[in-house]
Amino acid sequence: MLLISIWPIFALICLGHVLARSGFPGAGFWPMADRLNYFFLFPALLVSSLAEVPLDDPDLLWLGGAAIATILTAAGLMKLLPRIRPLLTARFGPVLQGVIRLSCPV
Repeated sequence: MLLISIWPIFALICLGHVLARSGFPGAGFWPMADRLNYFFLFPALLVSSLAEVPLDDPDLLWLGGAAIATILTAAGLMKLLPRIRPLLTARFGPVLQGVIRLSCPV
């Protein structure tokens, strides 16, 4: 079942790789396609996906609470990190952001 669900994505990635290696449709196409995807297509996908979310689902509150609790726990533990292992102030922000991103269950 998993293979059936990820096969189209894998095939599309392979097709893009083969097309890029063969030089079709040209070297200038791929950076513009990346920009189109980053600035227009992916945000449109996020908005359309979020528009279909059932907001009356009681599990949504539990999921949100779990996400907030996880982020606050990770941030609290990161606050203790300089006491255990000295960390440059300029490095604390990026490290905190990386830990919070990886700890969020959503």
